[in-house]
Amino acid sequence: MTKLQLLLCALALIGTTAGPSVFAKSGPEIPKPAFEIEQAISLARKELLKGKGPVDAGLAKPQDYLIVNVEYKKTNNLWRWEILFVHPIYNDHTVLYAVEMDKGVHLVSATE
Repeated sequence: MTKLQLLLCALALIGTTAGPSVFAKSGPEIPKPAFEIEQAISLARKELLKGKGPVDAGLAKPQDYLIVNVEYKKTNNLWRWEILFVHPIYNDHTVLYAVEMDKGVHLVSATE
């Protein structure tokens, strides 16, 4: 075998045994949230249960909404919790709240 063939074999062996993580780069660090997921959910649910805003209190009662997704994400260079609620029967009714690190809650979007 030539030196080139040996080098190619060595690179192939390293690539198959080490896996892609050797060559992959991690993204930016995710900071620890100022409060836990349970508190974010509680704050968003309180806002939902106020019954103000997009929730139709006639057919789709606020207390019937289910949480289908919770995500800790960076938006506009700020980290926040986003909680998505959906009605189990009228499942085209969704409400998305953001809970900021100062514990402020605001509506991001809603569909009916």
